[in-house]
Amino acid sequence: QFGELPFLKENGNVLCSAYTPDGKTYAAGLNDGNISLYETSSWNRIQRFEGHSGSVNSLSFSPTGDRIASGSDDKTMRLWDVDTGECIYTLQGHSDNVKSVMYSPKGDRIASGSDDFTVVVWSVDSGECVHTLQGHSKYVNSVVYSPKGNRIASRSCDKTVRLWDVDTGECVHTLQGHSDWVCSVVYSPKGNRIASGSWDNTVRQWDVDTGECVHTLQGHSDWVSSVVYSPEGDRIASGSFDNIVRLWNVETGQPLATISGFNGFINSIALESTFGALYLAAGSYDKS
Repeated sequence: QFGELPFLKENGNVLCSAYTPDGKTYAAGLNDGNISLYETSSWNRIQRFEGHSGSVNSLSFSPTGDRIASGSDDKTMRLWDVDTGECIYTLQGHSDNVKSVMYSPKGDRIASGSDDFTVVVWSVDSGECVHTLQGHSKYVNSVVYSPKGNRIASRSCDKTVRLWDVDTGECVHTLQGHSDWVCSVVYSPKGNRIASGSWDNTVRQWDVDTGECVHTLQGHSDWVSSVVYSPEGDRIASGSFDNIVRLWNVETGQPLATISGFNGFINSIALESTFGALYLAAGSYDKS
């Protein structure tokens, strides 16, 4: 059972979504280069960040929720103060669009993936590059830290997911099986599984230790643009260009629910569990 919350209307298409760790704030990144912050108790907009000259493709809150990182088509990352709305750093180093950003669990590093085929690891304190991870042969559109922070997973238009050792910068596994571009990748809360969504219309679950595919989740009729685990790790949600969000059982790979009502492609989703209820936010090309 899903109760529909108010649609949050924006002037631009919503390309990415993120919750603070405590679930009290929701952020939406837009194709007009702006970022909107909402208070989830009232769904009033409380902050608006302006500064990027290109679409905002990815957002990641710090573990403490007081900062947010953004990646943009202007080839930069920005680090923002959530309370004041001021830009703390503009991180420059990629030679093409920045498609994905993520804070490490400790909050001391940020990883970014770019259309320049690389993953860059940055120091939060200095804003300097720590590692440049090379190996993908096409655009890197998503990066994610493992829960322990010792691994980074990156997905690419080369149809693969790569797992990297954070300390050495070495590639640990290359996950192969999708027949088209991989559009989204996420670790499970326990860190033992990875889920990936692809332009081949499927979601795959992978074993982190072996690099083997555990499940192939089929049901979407168009590209799977975003996947996310529930905080408890028992469900996966997937958003697609078929304008539908699907919910799956992690252990069996079976479908649990279908959420519709959008009039445009679903480009981003986020899940939050509060007081026993599971809340899902989805950002769409219908500007909601």
